[in-house]
Amino acid sequence: MQNTDVDLISHLLDVEEEASGLILEARKKADEISLSAKSEYEKKFREASASIKETFRKKEEEEKLLIKKSREEEIEAYRKSLSEAKRNRSSFVKLLDRVLFE
Repeated sequence: MQNTDVDLISHLLDVEEEASGLILEARKKADEISLSAKSEYEKKFREASASIKETFRKKEEEEKLLIKKSREEEIEAYRKSLSEAKRNRSSFVKLLDRVLFE
């Protein structure tokens, strides 16, 4: 009967060792899957982030060009209005005389 008990305990230890090995393999496999998924999601995130950055960069450049064009048009319109303005020298001289000498 003692031999049977030893065999039974030995068998249980073998089963426990096998179960421990299976658990270890399962953990390794889960870690591999998790690492692979993390790498894949990080790659997708970087790609999406780069795409969004590029979209904003292009939009920024377009806006800068529009602002520059608008500014240049405003400056040109101002210069044109100055060049078309009538000059009244006599009134200007009178104003200078009044401001400076009175």
